[in-house]
Amino acid sequence: MHKNWRDCQAWRDIGLPLSTTSNEAAKLYDAAVTQIVGYYDDSSVGGLEATLKRMLECDPDFVMGHVLKNKFQATPWTAKHDAHIKKDLDYLFSLTDKPNTTDRERGHIEAIKHAVVDHPYDAYASYDNILVDHPNDIFALHSSFMGYLHIGPSTQIKDTVGRVLGSWKKSDIHYGYVSSLYAFGLEECNMYDRAEKTVLQALEMNKNDTWGSHTLCHIYEMTGRHDEGAEFMLKTESDWWMGSNFRCHNTWHWALFYVEKGEYENALSLYDRTIGKSAIGPLSSPFPITDAVSLLHRLEILGVNVGDRWEELKRKCEDHIDDHMWPFADAHFMFAFIRDKASKSGQGLLESIKAYVRDSDLKDGHNAKVYRDIGLPIYEAINAYGDGLYGEAVDLIAPKRYEVAKFGGSHAQRDVFSLFLIDAALRSSETRHHKLARSLLRERKANKPCSPFSDKLVARLMDLHDD
Repeated sequence: MHKNWRDCQAWRDIGLPLSTTSNEAAKLYDAAVTQIVGYYDDSSVGGLEATLKRMLECDPDFVMGHVLKNKFQATPWTAKHDAHIKKDLDYLFSLTDKPNTTDRERGHIEAIKHAVVDHPYDAYASYDNILVDHPNDIFALHSSFMGYLHIGPSTQIKDTVGRVLGSWKKSDIHYGYVSSLYAFGLEECNMYDRAEKTVLQALEMNKNDTWGSHTLCHIYEMTGRHDEGAEFMLKTESDWWMGSNFRCHNTWHWALFYVEKGEYENALSLYDRTIGKSAIGPLSSPFPITDAVSLLHRLEILGVNVGDRWEELKRKCEDHIDDHMWPFADAHFMFAFIRDKASKSGQGLLESIKAYVRDSDLKDGHNAKVYRDIGLPIYEAINAYGDGLYGEAVDLIAPKRYEVAKFGGSHAQRDVFSLFLIDAALRSSETRHHKLARSLLRERKANKPCSPFSDKLVARLMDLHDD
């Protein structure tokens, strides 16, 4: 693990000069970026939050310090409605005109400017432009990569790394992380053999590469190697467990292997031990909530009784009913809300989203368009499913099944929508929907021949006697 934090001269030596003159701020910047790309909190520097705080205490005008701070707190919504964040952004944007601000740092500021007005493709293009001249800027690379993952285009996820990979040497400090990012892009483009070879090399360099372990999980999942996946996660738990910012999600992948294997109690045990606690804990965010909801919904499709686990999860979803930061997350909130027939939260979420996409300041942004054109029909489909209107749910979501990629996330994460559509079609009373389910299951088996989950859905189809 990288621990020898770089001072101002070391950053200049690799062609990434910083505008700060504080060696301590430069070292803490290195520590912060390393924790970000490694998905862990380094106790030697107090964790990521403490690192960011100390960095700006060392140099209150440090441009990249303010970039990091605003990158993780500013959204189109908070930029408009949170006075403290708006003040922070105004100060960050003023740093563009500082004489010692570098062009690379201005590029990072430009990316945030685009992001907070909800022009994500322009934001990620800014990062890609930085990488043309500075392919070793790991923070620009990570920001571009995660940005494309957030909005869904698989080719860009892969290519933003592929364009710079040849400029990195194995001796470079963050080479392993770059390699595991590229492996994930390969996996999302269905290039599984290359992806596996690449990520195994990355894990040889750093067994604690949390993203690398995560990528290998994806490969095992998409190729139907569930026994290998479960065994890998069990044997390497102490390696990736340090990735505190990704611990819940990796555990979710582990649970999916058990779901496929039919070992439902093992999946629920992982939920109770890690996933559920991350979702409903005091530091919860939408990301672990989506993991928790997705796992429980998949289990219920298979007829597994998940007990009262929905109750606390539904209440946590209600905390985010007006956020609308990520269409993928709102769909999962709706999945939770339909479990309580007496609750009005589902309708409240729909009304809140409709108000959001009408907002005069936000309606023309990328996020609002995705909510309006793709999100609303899918949320209404989930709501209809909750009311027992399965045929209506099918007719709402089926036309959007390929567009759901714009929700962002990975193929594995978005698979919950495919399973939802098949499940609703099987529950529908209409023969045409049963025929659709048959076609979708054939497609699913062609793409992933080894899937006991699919086999169980096929068995349900056979029980309908529609063949």
